[in-house]
Amino acid sequence: MAKLVLAALTLAMAAAPAWASICSVLNSHLPSHCHCSDTSRIGASVKCGVDFLHLDNIGVQADFAPCAMPAHMSLAVTDSKFHVHHTIAGLTFGKEGNYPIPGLSLHIPKLGNAGVQVAFQLQGSAKAAQVKVGLDACGSIAGHKVCGSKVISKLPLWLISGKFSFGHICSAYEADMLAMAEAAASAPMPFAPVITDMSPSSLDGFAPLVAEGLDA
Repeated sequence: MAKLVLAALTLAMAAAPAWASICSVLNSHLPSHCHCSDTSRIGASVKCGVDFLHLDNIGVQADFAPCAMPAHMSLAVTDSKFHVHHTIAGLTFGKEGNYPIPGLSLHIPKLGNAGVQVAFQLQGSAKAAQVKVGLDACGSIAGHKVCGSKVISKLPLWLISGKFSFGHICSAYEADMLAMAEAAASAPMPFAPVITDMSPSSLDGFAPLVAEGLDA
């Protein structure tokens, strides 16, 4: 019975309804140049091809696991023009700020030569998450560091921005994991018979081994 329960739970997880996914929560908040793919029942990857101020094409990938322990996100920025592939990992709830992309700088009006940065914010919890991922640029004006958002209204260029609730997905996943663990714990363990008594009486009825062709 326990094996049947375990098999049923496994099939149910594999056939989880489309609404019970991370992408189903994110999709309505994504711009047209971003696409979300569910990487697991509790994880998703958002990939964007960004025309950055008509100056450069930049790829951004955000891998998000809001139901993991701890919840986390990692970002990858790619640019074939400048041969850039930069990863930012270990982003958890409570993190926010601008992260420079080494080797990626552009000449931007009003800013001059500016370094492209990832603007990031992840606040709250899986039940009430504030998520913002975008691109910004920072340069120097009169010797002072200034980011594009201060002088260019189009910046930061947000790719993911909104308040999201993943609580129902996380709760359903945790309940299924608990049920599977309980079913596995209650399943009988298979065993093979083991002969432990090798006394002559225990071998009654067995024919003696005879090696033919050997002299006595």
